[in-house]
This record gives sequence, C-alpha cells and structure tokens, in this order.
Amino acid sequence: MLTLSSDAEVVSCDIPKGVSPNGDGLNDTWDLSNMNVEKAQIFNRYGMEMYSKSNYIDEWHGQTNDGQILPS
Repeated sequence: MLTLSSDAEVVSCDIPKGVSPNGDGLNDTWDLSNMNVEKAQIFNRYGMEMYSKSNYIDEWHGQTNDGQILPS
C-alpha cells in the first residue's frame, strides 16, 4: 500500500540531455546545489564513468576524476 503525504514538496530539476562545458554559455555547468544529491556520476557516450562525486553541489566543470579536461 502506498501512502502519500499532503506535505510532500515537489521539486523541479531540469537536467539537460548533455552537458558541454565548452564556454559557449549553453549547458556549461551542472548546478545541483538545491537538490541534496548524495552521489553524482558523469558517463561518456560509451557508458564509461568519467566523474563521480559524493554530496555533489556544483563541482563538475568538464574534468575526469583525476582532474583531466575531457574532450568535447
């Protein structure tokens, strides 16, 4: 049985299909500071994890876990 609480808060989170931190002003950042994210992960188009961060806020700017800048 599912019980819904009337005090639940609906939060909108617009996550783009892709993130491209190339400085063009479109999808350059991934700010989830208001989302209380326990873990964020970024994968490349081949399914390989490029970046992960516990308690993510807004730390990803196109780098791997090792700090190397990813190609476009």
